[in-house]
Amino acid sequence: MLGNTSENYEGQFFITSVKYEGGKRQETREWIPRTVFNDTHMGYAVCIGNGESRAKFNIGLLKNHRGGLLGSMACQTYGCNALYRNFRPDFLIGLGREMCGELANSKEYYDKPYAVDGIVYSSAERCLEHPGKFHLIPHNVRMNAGALAVYLAAFDNHKNIYMIGYEGQHGGPGYNANIYAGTPGYAPKDHTSTSEKWERNMCQIFSAYPEISFTIVDNNVNGYPGDYNWYKNVRKITYPQFTSELDIGSFNHRSTD
Repeated sequence: MLGNTSENYEGQFFITSVKYEGGKRQETREWIPRTVFNDTHMGYAVCIGNGESRAKFNIGLLKNHRGGLLGSMACQTYGCNALYRNFRPDFLIGLGREMCGELANSKEYYDKPYAVDGIVYSSAERCLEHPGKFHLIPHNVRMNAGALAVYLAAFDNHKNIYMIGYEGQHGGPGYNANIYAGTPGYAPKDHTSTSEKWERNMCQIFSAYPEISFTIVDNNVNGYPGDYNWYKNVRKITYPQFTSELDIGSFNHRSTD
């Protein structure tokens, strides 16, 4: 259902079980209603991935961001999985049984499980597994968390979407470039990880929302996948340019030289 936005979306049915009787398929369905209504914003979103390049920027500067004249570029934040351990985005995507169990039950990082007060999107399976804790990803789209963060920002009708920590797996065999590698819910640092599926997902989103400006933020200006060059609505800027464009304020950037 890529290309759709939040207008007229009310929720959807999800098949909870299937059985066959007398050669006929019988399904049990459960309606999962739309539970998040994010219709009032300025059209600017920052999606926070968990790539290592994110360490070059102080994500705390995005908290309660009110950039531009009279807050005209105030941004909302969309994050992925373990980001919540360090930063509370406006919206978090939680995937995987172990990660969702942590979000629903763990008090290690906050005085109550994050999913109690934080808005966490997840799959229909996780929503049913943890009733009342998660919000269904609209249309139950199946992608990795980073791509889903971008999809949700587009679904919410943001017209300017910035992506930090989105350089993908770049270290080659025996290297996991995720900033949380080796922590609960993640493969170890020496795990061979690739980006091919993730890059295909991103290209599908770029294609489905041609009216949206997608901006990759990374000081390595030549580092993003070559396939992205086919999309006129995708560009790349550095962190200094990012903070200037969104009027983020004091800049906490560490040189990569």
